Amino acid sequence: MKTLKFKPLVLALSVGMYTVVETSTNASPIVGAELRIVLSEQYRSMIEEDVEEDVEEDVEDDVEDDVEDDVEDDVEDDVEDDIPMDTQDNLVDAFEDQIIMSLDELLEDSDGESTYSDDWLVLADDEQLNALEQQGYSIISTEALKGLGSNLVKLKAPSSFNISKDNPSLALIDSIADVNHVYQLAGRFEPPNGTSFHYNQLLPALSSQQLRLGMIDTSISLEHETLSGANIKLHNVAKEQYSQVKDHGTAVASIMIGQKDGFTGLLPTAQLWSASVFFEHKQQAKITTAEYLVKAIDWMIAENVDVVNMSLAGPPNAVLEQTVQKACDNNLIIVAAAGNQGPNSKPLYPAAYECVLAVTATDQKHKVYRRAARGDHIDIAAFGVNLLHANAT
Repeated sequence: MKTLKFKPLVLALSVGMYTVVETSTNASPIVGAELRIVLSEQYRSMIEEDVEEDVEEDVEDDVEDDVEDDVEDDVEDDVEDDIPMDTQDNLVDAFEDQIIMSLDELLEDSDGESTYSDDWLVLADDEQLNALEQQGYSIISTEALKGLGSNLVKLKAPSSFNISKDNPSLALIDSIADVNHVYQLAGRFEPPNGTSFHYNQLLPALSSQQLRLGMIDTSISLEHETLSGANIKLHNVAKEQYSQVKDHGTAVASIMIGQKDGFTGLLPTAQLWSASVFFEHKQQAKITTAEYLVKAIDWMIAENVDVVNMSLAGPPNAVLEQTVQKACDNNLIIVAAAGNQGPNSKPLYPAAYECVLAVTATDQKHKVYRRAARGDHIDIAAFGVNLLHANAT
């Protein structure tokens, strides 16, 4: 069992783990892995095929087949000669990226866990970053993590797409690497079943607490009347072409710090740091990634947040695990959802990490919610069924 600090506050925040019912306050409320797709040669071939088809359409009525072949070869040679190799490679890379986005497909590792791309994530300090470059890795991007005092590096995966095969070289520089796993919201919205409750009917509001709360979730509707007077600092971590979502984050924020006539959240005077990490994805609806979670946790550390609520769950990830441990070492308390995949579910993360407080849901009769996760990693069971909250509009 993990040590519980600030028990009343943790209990209060745990409500964010499961927003089970869509009820209104009459206010507007996935280390080593082989990935399946090897892209470069496929898409070079696709580009050539497109050129060939265009030429055929233009000349097929006027020339014989042998002339068509000559024209096709000449066009391809001219295109390749005119464009520098680096530019060709950049075009192919861009084309690969566009194909992935247009197909809207998530990849998978050998365990069947979803990943957002075939890139690797690595946590490295400046010296390790230089060593990665000297090892010959192709670095896509680097972002300084001020709170963690490290860098989040995205590497282009070698042709093997297998981290375990390259781990010896990474181990030489003491770097942790993993793929960019996908995570989903842990809360479920279901029709009301019985009487709905204000959470402060079950646990009195801690109205006098001046706390620095954190929430890593969807975005929130700052204009919502239950939140319009709240002290909220919103940080948009997810910068995808897909639209942001606000429903779940708005609901959780209202329970935590919301206030209006007839409705009071648990900590209405607290400050809330909200990191928006979720975005709409056609294949799996609302998702976030290990990359975004690492960046969000880093922001919470840099902002000196006391406790952070994470109502999300997914597979183990080495980079996320190291980030979580560093956050705990920096005295950031992380409260996370155990998940709603049922009593036989395998442990989900980040809740199952040792220093994270894992929360499962109970109803007002103190019975465990039928879809709530169980297991030795669970630290807290808290109310999470038929709770009133704001609906985003």
